[in-house]
Amino acid sequence: MNDGCPELIGAVETDRVAVSTASLLAGLPKEEQARVVSGGDRAITARVRELRAGSSRREPASPSAG
Repeated sequence: MNDGCPELIGAVETDRVAVSTASLLAGLPKEEQARVVSGGDRAITARVRELRAGSSRREPASPSAG
């Protein structure tokens, strides 16, 4: 994990955070990653939910003229 802050990497190595969760958090600035991880499990869960909700807000494809 090249984009994770030391706190996030440590959380993955100790099995506190799943790799899939860490991959989402790794897209955040390192300062925010550290803040979320230091906030504990609830903070991690809440932030991941926010990230997942944001990524699922995609506009429907427009029908092609045919």
